[in-house]
Amino acid sequence: MATTAEPPDRLWHYTDQRGFLGILESGALWASKVQYQNDQREFLLTVELAASIIQRTPGWGVRDSPINDFLEHLLERLEGRQQMNICTVSLTAEGDLLSQWRGYCSPGDGMSIGLESDRVQALATSLGWTLAPCIYNKTEQLALLAAKVNEGITWLKSAPRHREPPGSAPGPIYQAAHNFAVQITELAPTLKDPSFEEEREWRLISPPQRFGDLWYRPGRHTIVPYKPFPLRHDGQDALATVEVKVRPTAHPELAQSAAGGALMAAKPKIPAYNVTRTETSYREW
Repeated sequence: MATTAEPPDRLWHYTDQRGFLGILESGALWASKVQYQNDQREFLLTVELAASIIQRTPGWGVRDSPINDFLEHLLERLEGRQQMNICTVSLTAEGDLLSQWRGYCSPGDGMSIGLESDRVQALATSLGWTLAPCIYNKTEQLALLAAKVNEGITWLKSAPRHREPPGSAPGPIYQAAHNFAVQITELAPTLKDPSFEEEREWRLISPPQRFGDLWYRPGRHTIVPYKPFPLRHDGQDALATVEVKVRPTAHPELAQSAAGGALMAAKPKIPAYNVTRTETSYREW
């Protein structure tokens, strides 16, 4: 999944006090399985948009057509991959955004943690993960998905012509449909509803995981599958310089001081850090 977009110097991760301490203790971010993110529709959005493209592609619905066979297999595989194990970490270019405080933190209980983007990118590359910006523009979303479908059609036109009778063993057309369904669903974590555009979100995206490799944590409404993304790996350290903003609270000085103390006490040692308070002005107590 390639992108030419450049992230800002820092990317921010919003969490509560428990999450903040957990990150310092484990040296990792918790990447939740994409279907368990706050926006429950974001994975379905990709499937729905892709289906609309497939059903408008020339050859769809034409009987005894290899193109129709491919498109039907592709749609079937997309609909069947809605439980695939891709895990993501939500990051943002905005370190002090009201909607993020409200969405990811409880009243009076929250931090935004700023990490250097180039260090995060280097870690992602070494671990086989992807760092990519979310796409909110529907025209751009449709263009990306249409390009994948058309790439499959181009492959099909150059492949040996044959059909796969019902009940036969999976053949080249079925396998190609599976491969392109994987590529399309790997775009899903980056395609978001336009109403979320102010978040300027970036995602750390895992490669597909086996069920046995997932971890589990308690969530608000259900147990949440996740995969740790280590912030230190093979000599690289995304925690070398950390910025932290403390959410509005009834005791701002105490909250700021305690966050600084936790960073000072972290092991391994964090070489450089800075803690400030949010400039967002609102009251929740």
